[in-house]
Amino acid sequence: PTIPSFIAQETVDATQTTLQAVERLGDLKTIGLGGWGPTGMAQNLLELVHVTSGLPWWGTIMVTTLAIRVALFPLMVKVQRTATKMHNISHIAKPLQNDMQRYTSQGDMAQAQKTRQKLADLYKSEGVNPFGAILAFAQIPVFMSFFFGLKAMADLPVPGLSTGGFGWVTDLTLPDSTYILPVAANLGMLAVMEAQAKSGGAAAMQSPTMKNVFRGFMVIAIFLTAKFPAAMFMYWVSSNIFTLLQSLLFRQPAVRRMLNIP
Repeated sequence: PTIPSFIAQETVDATQTTLQAVERLGDLKTIGLGGWGPTGMAQNLLELVHVTSGLPWWGTIMVTTLAIRVALFPLMVKVQRTATKMHNISHIAKPLQNDMQRYTSQGDMAQAQKTRQKLADLYKSEGVNPFGAILAFAQIPVFMSFFFGLKAMADLPVPGLSTGGFGWVTDLTLPDSTYILPVAANLGMLAVMEAQAKSGGAAAMQSPTMKNVFRGFMVIAIFLTAKFPAAMFMYWVSSNIFTLLQSLLFRQPAVRRMLNIP
C-alpha cells in the first residue's frame, strides 16, 4: 500500500531535522552521544534543556551549569558548616592530632588510643563530622562529566554548536582566538580559591608560598587550556561565577545565621 503523503513528509522532515539540529530528545543518541555514563548523562541533561527551552547552545550550557550548581547548593552548605566547625576547634584538635602521631611513632599504642578517643569525644561534643568536608569533592565528578561531555560534543560536532555561540565566539567547537575565555576561566578559578581561603576554606591557599605557586600555575594554565573548544569554557566560566557568588554569600553574617553556619 502507498504511504500517505502527510506521513511521508513528516518522516522526511524528522530526518532532516535530526541531521541539521538537535530539536528532539534522543537526537544526541542518534549521533553516538548520551547514555547512562557520567558524560552521557551530562549530555542528556544539556539536550533536555536545549530542546525544552529553545535557548542557543551557549545559553543552554550556562543555564544547565547554574541549575546543577543550585542543586548542589545544600551539599555545599553542609560542607561550609563542617569546615567552619573544624576551623573553630582546630586550636584544640591540632595538638591532639600531633600527640596521637607522636605516640604512634613511639610505639605507645595505649596513649595513642586514649588521644584518639579524646579527639573523637571532641568531635562528638562539637557536632563535627571530620569526614564531612569530603562532600566538597562531589563537585569534581560533576565538573569532569560536563567538561568531557562538552568536549565530545564539540569534537563531533553536535549540529548547531558551530553557530550556537555569541558575541566574538560564534563557533563553540573552536578555541577562543582572542584568549578572553581561557583568561577568564583560569583567573576566575584563582579568584574562587582566594575567596575560599578568606572564608576559611582551601587550606592550601592559607600559606603565602602556596598562594604564589597557585597564582603562577593559573597563569601557565591559560596557555595549556587555550586550545579547548569554547563550549567547555561556557561551563567553566559560569561555574566559576556561581562559586564566587556562593563564597561571597557564605561570608555574610545574616546568610550564615539563616543557613545555621557558625
